[in-house]
Amino acid sequence: EFKFTVLVPNSSYFSASAPLQYGHGLLGSGGEEIQYPYRVTFANKYNYVLFAVDWIGMSADDETHIGSLVNDGRMNDFASVVERGQQGILNSLLAMRMVSGGLAKDPLLQYKHGPMIKADERYYHGNSQGGIFGATYMALTTDVTRGMLGVPGQPYSLLLDRSKDFAPFFELLIFAFPDPIDRQMVLGMFQMLWDSAEPSGYSAYIRGNLLPGSPKHEVLLPVAIGDHQVTTIGAHIMARAIGGVVNLAPTNRTIFGLKEVTGPHQGSAMIEYDFGLAPEPTTNIPPTDGEDPHGKVRKLLSAEKSLDQFLRTGTIESFCNGRCDPE
Repeated sequence: EFKFTVLVPNSSYFSASAPLQYGHGLLGSGGEEIQYPYRVTFANKYNYVLFAVDWIGMSADDETHIGSLVNDGRMNDFASVVERGQQGILNSLLAMRMVSGGLAKDPLLQYKHGPMIKADERYYHGNSQGGIFGATYMALTTDVTRGMLGVPGQPYSLLLDRSKDFAPFFELLIFAFPDPIDRQMVLGMFQMLWDSAEPSGYSAYIRGNLLPGSPKHEVLLPVAIGDHQVTTIGAHIMARAIGGVVNLAPTNRTIFGLKEVTGPHQGSAMIEYDFGLAPEPTTNIPPTDGEDPHGKVRKLLSAEKSLDQFLRTGTIESFCNGRCDPE
């Protein structure tokens, strides 16, 4: 048994709402994050039933366990984090099936127009860690064909050094492994285990090389240039690994390996938002210039319009006035 949270908006009283699953951020809680005011407003405005479970393995409940592994240098026990992560992915897949299945038929979720949950529409969106593990989810799901991977990236062995979020863990890692070369070897060893749960082992199966019984999936990747928490280098790697993801024009910059296509676009695309920060470091450190834009994109009116249109129709537009600069 696992906890789950469902948010049924007032709009469901007027017409059935489409299930929209949310993937939470680093070491966070899905039940807490879907209740943020701006997210509740989005659900009611565009008529979605929001729901979430925790990415166990990388949720709030796992923080102490992960910290102790790093602090004690118990690298042989890191497999427990990855294995719990696999369980977290399975829980997410089954949660969608539950919400769009049995829960939609629950007597408490019926109204004059019939079911309050529209069981024949199923969508996913996640941000940060939810965008990262969301790629694994999108490769594996047989129920969802369109999903948003917000401020994502891969692999973790690249992301960690370039994220301000991991500073506390690196303090522990430095204490356990004073030699920086040893630390890089440890991250590489971690990655060999992580590949069985994080997107490096799955992104290539989202659109092409489909897994048995899996439909083709399309994804939208909104990215914040200068992100302090998830490097955009990781997002570019993910887009290339997925294959067929375009850089939606007019663009803020050219991305190696991504074709530039002017919207509206049918398929998968990345939209980069420029908040006017200094160029990102080319060295293996996090950006630090200005206010962190990591959580800004999801709150932009243009971004929420892009998300809703993509989920409902499969068409991607930026809704920005030219290039996606601050609104």
